[in-house]
This record gives sequence, C-alpha cells and structure tokens, in this order.
Amino acid sequence: MKSIGYGIFIIIGAGLWACSSVSKRYVHRSEIVVSNNHVQPSKEVEAFVAPYGDSLELEMNRVIGFATANFERARPEGALGNLLADLSLQYALDHELVDESEHPLCILNHGGLRSPISAGPITIGDIYKLMPFDNTLVVLKLNRSVLEEISAYLKESGGEPIAGFEVANSQLIGIGAQEVVTVVTSNYLALGGDNMDFFKHPISKIDHPKLLRDIIIEYVEATDTIVPLVNGRIRFETQE
Repeated sequence: MKSIGYGIFIIIGAGLWACSSVSKRYVHRSEIVVSNNHVQPSKEVEAFVAPYGDSLELEMNRVIGFATANFERARPEGALGNLLADLSLQYALDHELVDESEHPLCILNHGGLRSPISAGPITIGDIYKLMPFDNTLVVLKLNRSVLEEISAYLKESGGEPIAGFEVANSQLIGIGAQEVVTVVTSNYLALGGDNMDFFKHPISKIDHPKLLRDIIIEYVEATDTIVPLVNGRIRFETQE
C-alpha cells in the first residue's frame, strides 16, 4: 500500500511540475500602413488581366437601344419607375409566371433605381448603373387584406414604381375583386426590404431565377427605341 501511495504522489507531483512549466507568451502588434506608393505593379498580372478588361469594356459599351428622352426616377411617379414596373409585369405575363385573369400587380422600389437612362444611345453599362444589384423577380400570392397596408405605404413614401393598378389618394384602382392578390416584385422587397413588411408572409411564393437587370437588357434590345411614359397612375391630394 505504501509503494502505491508513493507512486501516486510522484505522478501528481509530475503533473503539477508540468503545469508550472508552462511559459507565458506575449503578442506584439504594430500598424502597417499600405498605400499605392508601396505597391509595385506586376507586368505579368497586368498582361494576364488585360484581355478580360478589354472584353468587359467592349461589352459594357455595347449599344442595345435608344431613348427618345431622359428616363428619371421621381415621386409620386417617374418615367424610369414606370418603365421598370411595366416591363417586369409584362415579362411575368409573357413567361406565364402570372395569369392576366388574376389582375396581377407590380410593385418595385424608388430607391432601387440607382441611375437614370439618358436620352440617346443606351448601353449595357447604362443598365448596370441603373440596376447594379443581382435582384430577381418574385411572384407573391397575398391575402386581400394586405391592400390596406400597401395603400398606406404608398401614401407614406410618396409613391413607388407600380404597374397593373392606379392610386388615387388612398384608393387602389383596378385591383379586381379576387380574395387573393398576385404581386410581381423583387426578391429584395419580397423579404421585407425598404420596410415592405406586408410581403413577408405570403400565401405562396415563386422565385424566378432570371436577374431583373437581364430582363431590362432584353426588353431594351427587343424594343430598340423606348419612349418615356408618365400617365398619372399615382395621384395624391395636393396639400395646401
């Protein structure tokens, strides 16, 4: 028994010695300022990348259509917002994502239009400036009760790009009498972006993989010449 106890004592002692022998480590840090003055260009890398840059520049400068006048965003409505809402809704109809008998609507967001389309030739680069985000189209089925929230939102925001219906003060016109409302929008807004929380709990949802930017490019190419349209689809009372 004594020898066993003595052995245990040695083992415990060795463990304590091992723990006590752990050395302390210190971390030193310093700030290194990196600037272009410290970076030397690599001729090999530049030569490798150059063909891709040239091809990209050629594609971005490719003319796909013509605008008869400026397309700008505005509130309560503008030619740019009307264009995108109209072509998005028409795309959904043409590709049978929605049915005309459903009286589908389209609602996009004013803030998502990042650059105007100027009068004259339209390039691929112009569309990338307009829509730099990889947003896609989404079709939502919503309970009719959501219309009150949509009406209140449009009045509060001062107007958003819409198609398929009109707004007169607080009244939504052209909606139809169906209990389920079909809305074409972007994947960003479908998740409640720009505080459009009324989209977050749909009855059903269809995610379409095609980028909205590509839909715009195809539309402009197919149409060739686009004409601004502001037709009074959103009208609010004039405040004295």
